[in-house]
Amino acid sequence: MFESLKEKNVFAKYEKPLWKIYQIAYFVALVLSVTVRYYDSTMFGNTIPAIHSLYEIIYFVSNLIIPFLVIFNLVCAVLSAFHLTAPQFTWTLSEFLVGASCCLLLYLPYRFWGYDQLLWIAVFVFCAHKIDFRKILKIFLVLSVILFVAVFICGCTGIIPDLVYFRGDGTSRHSFGFNYVTWPPTHLLFISIFWIWLRKENVTYCEIGVFAVFAVFSYLACHARTVFLCFALLIVWLFIVKIRTRKPENAKYIMSKPLQTCCLLSYPISALIMTLLSLFFNPNSSAFRFLDRLTSNRLTLGNIGFARYPITLFGQEIPMVSLCGTTKPPLEEYFFLDCTYLYVLLRYGALAFCALMFIWVYSCFREQQKKNYIRLGLLAVIALKCIMEYHPVDQEVFLLYLLALDPDDGEGFNLRAAFPKRKKAGENPPETT
Repeated sequence: MFESLKEKNVFAKYEKPLWKIYQIAYFVALVLSVTVRYYDSTMFGNTIPAIHSLYEIIYFVSNLIIPFLVIFNLVCAVLSAFHLTAPQFTWTLSEFLVGASCCLLLYLPYRFWGYDQLLWIAVFVFCAHKIDFRKILKIFLVLSVILFVAVFICGCTGIIPDLVYFRGDGTSRHSFGFNYVTWPPTHLLFISIFWIWLRKENVTYCEIGVFAVFAVFSYLACHARTVFLCFALLIVWLFIVKIRTRKPENAKYIMSKPLQTCCLLSYPISALIMTLLSLFFNPNSSAFRFLDRLTSNRLTLGNIGFARYPITLFGQEIPMVSLCGTTKPPLEEYFFLDCTYLYVLLRYGALAFCALMFIWVYSCFREQQKKNYIRLGLLAVIALKCIMEYHPVDQEVFLLYLLALDPDDGEGFNLRAAFPKRKKAGENPPETT
């Protein structure tokens, strides 16, 4: 029966219109869902009821579209098994198993404890199968800029509150309409990273100057030290790239071998350092106290987390008490795992942590194999940011996880692309075009 359907090619006339409808549905769902996620990090919900009503409508519509995307891909996966789909609908067994397993794995924390951040990321990565990555990135970048400017203007003009936090030395930190002071610098950092991802060696000195303005703003207005450090590294590194590629014969940036190794191991090393320091934190040690002050008490909070909550396979409910949305001291004890590695390990479980670590490391290895050293460096900067903040499990960095779909050449998820076999002695290398 399936052979006759394949010979008749009964699905041919529906392939192009279905593919257009699917892409439009995906982009609409992406725009609506990102808007919802952005809204959750602002002060709109606390001040303007009409905006909250609009938020609920957008949330409802996006939740209607997402099941359609998932079901569509499931149907395509089944048809792919019998070779009845067009190339853009084709799923390999490894692609489907990896995508479905990640979604199922991250559904458990959502089902039992309501943690939907990583499930949201997994679903959109799963549904982005065969869609042009650059198109997704451009839409996401434009939307992020529009939403950031809108919230920033509303915060500065008093339409929504601009939360002001005062430090012990008398300096102030502003949220500019967001529900905490680290959100504006974080959004600016990832907007810059997405821009560099698209531009690579073509970034100009003028654009580097804009990044410098963002860095100064992040430090002076929000006192976001981690973001400032990430911006500083980006700026210095981009200057080095510009100097080394100023001649036409050196138009492609080549990263040194030691730096490549550091970037490739940035995620596991960062995770290992923060886990061990938090697990064995000793308040009586002057060295530990210094590191704790340097990380704004993250080692203390991480140690409390490990003392109260064991590492589990599928995660657990961990109540968090923070200053988001208010400048008043919390009524309960302040406790927040503001480190991506500890946040995922304790809240989502060891399996989810290993899955994300695999994707991060895999993405780094693939960019290194393709000699995309600019992008490899950007991934390392995000690894550094993961040490001090949990934002890299939120909506913006789902683009990082899209790398698992190998968007640059459309070959799909393929471990052999990241870890090629060593050539035997005397074996001729494949011809390149």
